[in-house]
Amino acid sequence: MALQIDHTTLDIKRAPSPPSLIVGTWRPSAATMFYALAFLALSVSIIYNIVLIIYRLYFSPIAHFPGPKLAAATWWYQFYYDVIRAGTYMFKMKELHDIYGPVIRINPDELHVIEPEFLETLYPGHSRKRDKWIYYTGILATPGASMNTISHDLHRTRRSALNPFFSKASIRKLQPLIDSKVDQFLERIDELQKSGDILMVDYAASAFTNGTSLVPSILTYY
Repeated sequence: MALQIDHTTLDIKRAPSPPSLIVGTWRPSAATMFYALAFLALSVSIIYNIVLIIYRLYFSPIAHFPGPKLAAATWWYQFYYDVIRAGTYMFKMKELHDIYGPVIRINPDELHVIEPEFLETLYPGHSRKRDKWIYYTGILATPGASMNTISHDLHRTRRSALNPFFSKASIRKLQPLIDSKVDQFLERIDELQKSGDILMVDYAASAFTNGTSLVPSILTYY
């Protein structure tokens, strides 16, 4: 016996399908990214400087030497006297020696000694090897020059090649050149005396010694 189903009258109700989930991606604006990176950089800089100051004051190899704490913590102390006060740090160091003693710390990396008894310790000659500090060798921007060679042994090798130019015989050959520069310097002084112009002796002496010193004269002569 067959069962016949009338599809026209059969109503099948289906459950409605759930709404589709739309997933979006949040992208910060350029301004937000800029401020976030700026805040991060500022935070890192502050933390770095705090750690650096703590190291300089308490863990540096020269932390135990006396001197102003501000000078030990930052280079801005020396900057103030050398730049803002027009190069007066050398006079300030004399005052600091009167307060703290013959050996003082003048910045985070340097000591200053005023007693002549330390001369042999600071400049022992060839008996003790002393490599140059890279900070000072970079001032003239000539890293390959003999004068700026950091390594003691390499500097001695380069210096030995120049030794013949500094012998007494070589200096005597340059005596006429030196005499002519001295005469030129004296003539210039006479001209200023006759004209009544003011002679800045420090400038004149610096120009004379820098322009006619033995080292450039020897190198130019040879």
